[in-house]
Amino acid sequence: MIDTTLVIPQYNTARLTRDFVQSLLRHEPAPWPIIVIDDGSPQQLARFEPSELAHRVTYLRQAHAGLTVAWNRALATVTTPYAIVINNDVVAHGPAVDRLVVPLRQQQALIVGAGDREERDWPPLTRQPIPRQPLLQGWCLAFAVETWRQLGGFDETLKLYFSDTDFQLQALAQQHSDMATLISVDVPWQHLGHRTLHQMPEHRGQWRRDRQRFWEKWS
Repeated sequence: MIDTTLVIPQYNTARLTRDFVQSLLRHEPAPWPIIVIDDGSPQQLARFEPSELAHRVTYLRQAHAGLTVAWNRALATVTTPYAIVINNDVVAHGPAVDRLVVPLRQQQALIVGAGDREERDWPPLTRQPIPRQPLLQGWCLAFAVETWRQLGGFDETLKLYFSDTDFQLQALAQQHSDMATLISVDVPWQHLGHRTLHQMPEHRGQWRRDRQRFWEKWS
């Protein structure tokens, strides 16, 4: 059953997106729909050549508004029950979609990721208790589209950074059942390490602004 859509944002890095999509098509046995959303790149840096796009890739484009807005805009068009938001600076070495989505189908977790991380940059005071468990790495998150809706989507006041952290904290704060909130699974996908964000000339200033907004929200 085709029940999952992959959402891949890009900014000035269509080559990375092309390489990732091609690796996905080589390794994923099921024809998962793929949405590529470009966050206002210059035209010459934004678009695949038509011959490079598989028939199941939907291409969206928005004026430059940030990663978080791109996530929300693409997720609003998803028609499958589940979605995976994933960076474009990734290479697939094997199939992973089913592995990420099985805990969601079996109602074992609200959000599934491809690795844990320890969040060290917490505000000095928090609105909700800080979780004892590690959070998930933000480059790959799988969840039910209904969960995204119930949590109000990703917070668009956090344009590039901390919106994945905020999304996970919102899920932890609202979780009242015996189901785990966050689960990490091993997948044969390689994250190449922020090759899109670090090309943005404003990324350091935006990190500071997003950090301040995140601290204000959770303090």
